[in-house]
Amino acid sequence: MRLIIFILLSSLWLTGCIVFDKKSTSVNFYQLSTPTASPQKDSPIIFVPRAQIPSSLRRPNLVLTEEKGELSLNDNTRWVSPLDRAISETIARNITLNTQLPTTTQTPSGDHFVLLIDVSEFNLGHQGATLHLSYRLETDKGDLIKQGYGKWENKANDDPASLVKAQSINLANAAAEISQVIINHTPAPVR
Repeated sequence: MRLIIFILLSSLWLTGCIVFDKKSTSVNFYQLSTPTASPQKDSPIIFVPRAQIPSSLRRPNLVLTEEKGELSLNDNTRWVSPLDRAISETIARNITLNTQLPTTTQTPSGDHFVLLIDVSEFNLGHQGATLHLSYRLETDKGDLIKQGYGKWENKANDDPASLVKAQSINLANAAAEISQVIINHTPAPVR
């Protein structure tokens, strides 16, 4: 009898926890577009750890505007994976496409090079999508090989899909520039 009363009271109590909101919309997930590339050379391996990004972008939501300290967020637009990881993966895959060298986002064993990415701006403003980043190419021992900074802009509308497409292009352009640095400043592959 106690069990029946407990089940009855529990079911009455839990019915208040479920809310069916007919006005709510579905969540849309976005992902940066990355090329499918297979390395044609065995070495050197380029390790690309997670990118450093502004704290305002460390959230699952897409930040549509970040001008004058104002953020425009929408709970219905989210990244498929954390943005810092997605940026590193996008740059790494584009570098593999451009250089034919193997890249990884996991720490490799053995000799490798490290590409550190620091994003200072990744937003959608009145001029379109803007990407500012600095990079540092190092040996696995931490010795500097080359560093640089760049700014890339691409036209985009004021919507999430346009931001994702434009920033994917910006990241591909950044990777193309970094790829030239890698080609010019890393030793020939070991066979």
